[in-house]
Amino acid sequence: MRRIFNFRMAFIVFISSITLPLVSGIGSKVYAQDRPETGHITTVFVLRHADRDKEGNLTEAGKYRAIDLVHVLGSSGIEAIYTTDFDRTKGTVQPLARCLGIHPEIYGRNLKEFVDKVMTTHRGEPVLIVGHDSTLKPIIEGLIGRKIERNIGDQFDDIHIVTIDPSGNGTVVSIKYGNRIGLNKCK
Repeated sequence: MRRIFNFRMAFIVFISSITLPLVSGIGSKVYAQDRPETGHITTVFVLRHADRDKEGNLTEAGKYRAIDLVHVLGSSGIEAIYTTDFDRTKGTVQPLARCLGIHPEIYGRNLKEFVDKVMTTHRGEPVLIVGHDSTLKPIIEGLIGRKIERNIGDQFDDIHIVTIDPSGNGTVVSIKYGNRIGLNKCK
């Protein structure tokens, strides 16, 4: 239990250091009038739906992972949540969306159009996008404007934190979330 607690504390410190330009304190809601007129940094949390079974439904572990999102991203200042029209993606965001009072929007297959919408509509805001193993990499590449070589999207427990500065330069940091019960070693 101590190991999980230390991870969560480290994660909170990490998230607060990334979102410092966006929020005045941990747990603060960022309001449009509080944002500077110039220097907008956009933060997009991109993740695959939680654990699913062979039929595509969230497993019990997936439902718990969805609840973990409330703890992990609940104080990040997220302004919008996007998901595909599959039950597993909608189920992944449901606890967080309910907690934040945000109605998730559904995005379609045209990922370039979707990324353009996110960057236009949510410039300077934290946003959550939940997708699938086949959509995460194209979304992230669209956000940062370049190809990435590493595998993205094949794990249920990855959160990819994409930050885009005012000039359009983007970076990606990937972290793990949720309880990894039964694992005896770090991956």
